[in-house]
Amino acid sequence: MQNRDEKTEKEYREYLKTLPKDYNFLLDKKPDEEFRYWAIRHNDYPYAIYNGKEVVKHNLLYPKKQTTLFNRLSMPELEEYADIVNKKTKEYILVLNNNKSQSVKYHLHFHLIKT
Repeated sequence: MQNRDEKTEKEYREYLKTLPKDYNFLLDKKPDEEFRYWAIRHNDYPYAIYNGKEVVKHNLLYPKKQTTLFNRLSMPELEEYADIVNKKTKEYILVLNNNKSQSVKYHLHFHLIKT
């Protein structure tokens, strides 16, 4: 289970209200780390708790190509994803949210969480 603190959640919900319905805010800022097909950037509205532990770092891993489905990625995109995940999961927990409460519905993304 993941949770933002109350203040961050409120700020995040207010921010979402200012955006068009299908706006992709993953692509509106320069990534912190960039690969050929994928990018990583910090989460502006990070979780405070994940699985009962304090979150010390929360990044987002996402394909540069706009897609909602993993099976629409090319083989080179999937290979690069596997390489990134193999490296990053030594330091982070990889999380895919796939539920009705997910706020970013128009772009496939993964959470990289360090507790």
